[in-house]
Amino acid sequence: MIASLYQIDFIDSSGNATRLLDIGDQLSAMIQFCATQQAQAYISLGSPWGGTSAAGGARRPLSWTRGVEHSSHAEAAGYAIRHPAMIPLARDGKLRVCVSGGETWDLLDAVILNSQVAADTDGDFFTLATYQAEAGLSLPIAGLAHFSGMPTAWILSTHTAQTLQTASV
Repeated sequence: MIASLYQIDFIDSSGNATRLLDIGDQLSAMIQFCATQQAQAYISLGSPWGGTSAAGGARRPLSWTRGVEHSSHAEAAGYAIRHPAMIPLARDGKLRVCVSGGETWDLLDAVILNSQVAADTDGDFFTLATYQAEAGLSLPIAGLAHFSGMPTAWILSTHTAQTLQTASV
């Protein structure tokens, strides 16, 4: 287990926030932030090579497993039932990801796909809570530093302006 450098909140369209991960929580592995999109493949008749073109629909799948220590077997068993029931399923919103001492990002058009809790057989009263989410457009909120390829507009504009600017593209 490693200590989390991230705080992840799911904020639904009504503005209600649910903390899914806190800085310092125990993670089974570092979170990998991915991006996927659909592609259109084509192969011309008689051509030695085919080609692809982006079909759009980019998404950001995200998953992590958080370890939680409990005071007793009964508390761990209760948590295994209680916690998935508290996850905001059937709602859309955004994931706000804060890096300890660093950047903050909003991952828009987010949904929580799955949450499950299982007892860890290595610990006494330890559970592993696994989360799977998927989001769309990623917008910076705070703490960005310039690096090669960083659009200057991200650094100089507000979150609202970024949302409007990317929505009009």
